[in-house]
Amino acid sequence: MHVYRSGWVSVSLALILVAAASSVRAATVSVSGTEVLITLGAGENVSDLNTSIATNVITVNTVGSANNSLVGTPTGVTVTNNTVVIDTTAFPSFTGFQVLGSNTTNAVTVGASGILLSATTANTDSSVVINLSFNSGTGTLNVNGPITAKDAGGVTLKSATLTIVAAGKVTAAAGAVNITGTAITSAGNVTSGGALNLTGAITLSGPVSLRAQLATVGDITLSGSINGAQNLTLEAADTINVGDIGNTTALGTVTITNSAGVSFSSYFIAANVVATDTTGAISFNGDTDIRTSLTTAAKGYSLAFGDSSLDATTIAGAPVFRNTGNVAFQGSTALISGAAIVGGAGTSVVLANTIVSGGAFNIGAGLSGITISDGTSLILNSATAGSTWASGLSLPGSGTLNLLGLGALTLSADSSAGVAAGDIINVVNGTLNVTGKLGSSSTTALKNGTLTGPGGTMGALSSSSGLVAPNGTLNTAAVSLSAATNYRAEVLTATTASNLKTASSINLGGATLSLGSVASGLAVNNSFTIVNNTAASTVPIVGTFAGVPEGAIRSATDTLGNTVTFIISYKGGDSNDVTIKVASVNGALTPAFGSATATGNGFTVQISNFDANYTWAGTAWIGAASAFGRVAIDGAGLVTVTGVAMGTSATATITATRSGFAGGTALVTAT
Repeated sequence: MHVYRSGWVSVSLALILVAAASSVRAATVSVSGTEVLITLGAGENVSDLNTSIATNVITVNTVGSANNSLVGTPTGVTVTNNTVVIDTTAFPSFTGFQVLGSNTTNAVTVGASGILLSATTANTDSSVVINLSFNSGTGTLNVNGPITAKDAGGVTLKSATLTIVAAGKVTAAAGAVNITGTAITSAGNVTSGGALNLTGAITLSGPVSLRAQLATVGDITLSGSINGAQNLTLEAADTINVGDIGNTTALGTVTITNSAGVSFSSYFIAANVVATDTTGAISFNGDTDIRTSLTTAAKGYSLAFGDSSLDATTIAGAPVFRNTGNVAFQGSTALISGAAIVGGAGTSVVLANTIVSGGAFNIGAGLSGITISDGTSLILNSATAGSTWASGLSLPGSGTLNLLGLGALTLSADSSAGVAAGDIINVVNGTLNVTGKLGSSSTTALKNGTLTGPGGTMGALSSSSGLVAPNGTLNTAAVSLSAATNYRAEVLTATTASNLKTASSINLGGATLSLGSVASGLAVNNSFTIVNNTAASTVPIVGTFAGVPEGAIRSATDTLGNTVTFIISYKGGDSNDVTIKVASVNGALTPAFGSATATGNGFTVQISNFDANYTWAGTAWIGAASAFGRVAIDGAGLVTVTGVAMGTSATATITATRSGFAGGTALVTAT
């Protein structure tokens, strides 16, 4: 039980019911003006009413007996019609008022009209601070009406079993509130002017607001656990410290406002969290599960999830972090539908251990920076929702970032200072798209993912497996590919192609060369650089693409369906670049036919655009495909269809194919 402090005020309205045991009637205590009234129930007496010389506290002890009387007749006390009237002017220096059960099984009940006790109404000396305390020991304390302490008084509620109904609001205008119980059930709001302390296992039976709201002081400390599918509002002029929330039954909406810092030290499980006008940091230091939504405001507070690698955080609803303080994730973090951090110029994002995002995980531009702890893994599991980090990245102390999953991460900011010598980005799965800058002494290790980067700048590229597809010009330091690497070049326009550009060493390592999209409008002898070696012309590229020696031919289809044939060279450009030069441009060959001539068992028809460089083949069916004929095509392109009865219609399907060229298919029908 809390030790009284000087400066507490207890204020309450109306009545308290005190029962000694299940067989004993309750006594009623009310406070009005300068008199305290105790109405005795049958079989109930007041065993003691006194002022303690040491504490100046009026104490009422109730016991059950066969009598309905007052034990002793202290000055200022009378008994009329089973009602004890205490003239508080007879106790001019009392500083507290207590109602105590006489044994550990007593029940104490504050009635629906509540209790009001203040220095200005209950004592002739208005400067006296009066404290209000209810203690039922290991029995039951029921607060069915408001308890209000004015001036600087405080309220203490202590019981093994404590119930506060919605009407049982507890208020201490300028004093502290202390509530202690083994099992506490609450639907009533609690407001204190000083500290607000709750200790025990709390079950919310209705929406509850806890406020410690004096202008300069007022902490909230919740020691124990809070459960119940209800809403909880926390507001304090100073700090808020909370133990276990929702570990047995998840809370509804937890609203955090007007605090100077909040710490959740253990489990936190709730459907929704709303963080509004708050300063300082809101820290979730244990396992956290926000199951529906997290709402933030553009205020200067920070949010931190997890304080060790063992903590687990789950946040649903694709939250937008608008707070302008820091945002930090540590431990195992699951962003079920992704997240966005927009923050402000002073926002620093700190990521550690493992972050899994089911949607886009975007970090806005203009923030203080993004700091990645060594060994952090980012797993992007959406193949359609790309993520962009638009503020500078930092991997302090030769750090490593591992990129995994199905999704794409775009680094669009200048991170050349933060991702520097000794720093490594491992692209294990997914896509890394560098459109900003990484330090020239850093390393990007492609292990089984995809690297792109139109217009980007990075350090060394080391690929043991995966796809390199610049999609534009990607500036790099040294390049080392492997036989398990696929290098995809694209002709972007009639004058430009995607390419790696470096002044450092290049080792192609027997990688596979593939040609992706090819723009239309190309002409013979158009040349495109796909690996731009800007080192001195005397420094050659090491190795070749697999099966592609100097002068090899490769073909691709342009955006109009034409077949474009390229000649590959490792001595192009200024004599040490990889180039592809257009050797020919051929349109698709779709068979065309002359007039058909009937024969005794079918028909013949000439292919009017026959080209012997193509392979020709055909099939035929008779009538409604109920039977099949035979097709032969000679070296001059004459198609002969047989196996058809006289006067019967037949249709032939003729196909032209050629390696590296666009082919075609057409139908011809005759009778």
